[in-house]
Amino acid sequence: MTVAPSARAGWRKVAAAVADAIPFEELDQVWLFPPVRKDDREWGTAVVARRLDAQRRRVYTVTYLVMARGRTRGEGKVVLEEVGDSPSVVVQDVIAGVQARMGDDRPPEALAPEAWSAFYHTEEEDNEA
Repeated sequence: MTVAPSARAGWRKVAAAVADAIPFEELDQVWLFPPVRKDDREWGTAVVARRLDAQRRRVYTVTYLVMARGRTRGEGKVVLEEVGDSPSVVVQDVIAGVQARMGDDRPPEALAPEAWSAFYHTEEEDNEA
C-alpha cells in the first residue's frame, strides 16, 4: 500500500494509540484497511491482534479521522476498541467480517509488528513527503 502523507498522519496517530494500549512484545499482527478520503477529511480503520498465549488473540479495531488539508491539516482523533478474544485461527474471519461491513473489495494490508513500527516516525518526515 502506498501511503499518502495524510494517511501517514492518521496511521501515526493509530500507532501511538496502539502503543499506549498494547505492549510491543504482545503485538501479533496489524491489518490496515484502505483509507477513505472525502473533501478535507480522511478515515482509516485498522484491526490489531494482541497475543494472549500461543492459541488466543485479543482483537481491537482502531479508527481514525484526520483533517487531510487546510489550516487544521493533521488534526484528528483515534478510537481504539477491544472487540473480543478468540482463537488465533478465527482472527482471519474477523478480518473478513470487517471488510464485508466496510463494503470494500480491496483487502487490508497485513503487517507484522516490525513493519508496523515504520509508522512511528516524526512529523518532519511527513512534511518532506
